[in-house]
Amino acid sequence: MRYLTAWCANLLGWIRWFWWGPMERILYAVTHPFGMETPQGTANFVWKSVLILLGFFVVAEIWLRIRSAWIARSLRKSMEGHEIPEPMAARRDSFGDRIEGVQHPQQTIDRLRKEKKWGRIGEVFETLNQPAEAARWFEKDRQWERAARNWAAAGKTARAAKLLWKARSWEAAARLYESIGKNRYAADGFLRAGKPEEAARIWVDAGKTQNALNCLQTALTRPHEDPAAFSSMVTRVWQILEQMEPPQDDGDLERFRHIQRTCAAIFAREGKTALAAHAYAASGDMLAAAKLFEKAGDLVAARRCLETARNTALHPKNPG
Repeated sequence: MRYLTAWCANLLGWIRWFWWGPMERILYAVTHPFGMETPQGTANFVWKSVLILLGFFVVAEIWLRIRSAWIARSLRKSMEGHEIPEPMAARRDSFGDRIEGVQHPQQTIDRLRKEKKWGRIGEVFETLNQPAEAARWFEKDRQWERAARNWAAAGKTARAAKLLWKARSWEAAARLYESIGKNRYAADGFLRAGKPEEAARIWVDAGKTQNALNCLQTALTRPHEDPAAFSSMVTRVWQILEQMEPPQDDGDLERFRHIQRTCAAIFAREGKTALAAHAYAASGDMLAAAKLFEKAGDLVAARRCLETARNTALHPKNPG
């Protein structure tokens, strides 16, 4: 009991010293710059109490900030090498919207509609395998090609082709128009895509010989920078010519033969001797065909072409 009494007496002494020593000097330092006298009595007690509380709050704030920084540092150090995924509710990327759309479709769509993210809504419907709805939202977002793909999946081929045309995807639009029998749009699309030989194929299938010949002539006369692509195109033109029946009209027949000879000359220039000889024979130029067959080592075919040329010269066809 004696020790407790002594300890309390010492504590009161320290409090008295702190109250009338450091705190008195702090109170003087605060009030003196404002020209105030040091408060006495009750005012002295209130001022010192307020200063002590302010000091406590400052120290507590500093302590909390230091403690938070230390805890954050400890967490970062303990999680080195580990990746914490962002909560799905906080993600706002396309993939997050798709996953959230599968789990909560209506809420996700309502949120995206408020945010006016039409393309994201289309992606959600695309994930839900609803191509018609997806196409409408992609179209609203002016994503023509994605809208077209979904309209095609929904069976709306004509609408898909129209959007691809709008997106200037000429070849894709042409193939869709071809699939629904709209030959004029299909041929025009292939022409715009730089594939007149495909446009010619469309017109051949439709029985429009003059249009087909126009496209084939365009294919052979347009400039090509890639020799391999040009060679492939000429081969394709020749395949289309072989599928065609010789025109009945004399003018169209002459154009037909001219295109055949043009292909033959290109084949000969590329070193495709046998193919060039066959093309010259099909065009009616038997002398050129005979020379190439002889060069290719096919003497039987060369002799046959010479006999045909001799018979034609002895018995020319009567134009009348």
